[in-house]
Amino acid sequence: YLWTGNTVSNRAKVGGFNSKPIDHFTSKLPYGDYMSLDNARVIVERKCGILEMVSTLGKDHERFKKELKEATKYGIHLIILIEEEGYFCIEDIKSWCNPYRKKNPRSMSGETAYKILNAYTQYYNVEIQFTCKGDAGQRILELLNIH
Repeated sequence: YLWTGNTVSNRAKVGGFNSKPIDHFTSKLPYGDYMSLDNARVIVERKCGILEMVSTLGKDHERFKKELKEATKYGIHLIILIEEEGYFCIEDIKSWCNPYRKKNPRSMSGETAYKILNAYTQYYNVEIQFTCKGDAGQRILELLNIH
């Protein structure tokens, strides 16, 4: 969705922006889900949990890495905002337990997810942030410096 002065990808989930009404319209963004037109070089990619992030790191890894390379090439700072209770920094992912590992031991572990995400922060212009599900909308507005 595109807000007045702020852009939100049409792939993004709408909701959680209860703090104030925001006018918006739809547009496809080349990277991520949310962007402010006041600073188009900062984009937020919203993940609805570590499990969704791990899915992206697994089956969508090459596509996602290509997007990160392109975004970095064009000077875009990508903030990956993961909605997960009790996680505060990238190192916390190490202790995450993938619920599918019992059925499939080859499923990605928290340690592996940490290593991939940590590498992304070192090689690309990527930052990993966490928030609680109910605070995601407000956190996105803060990260984009929207008042």
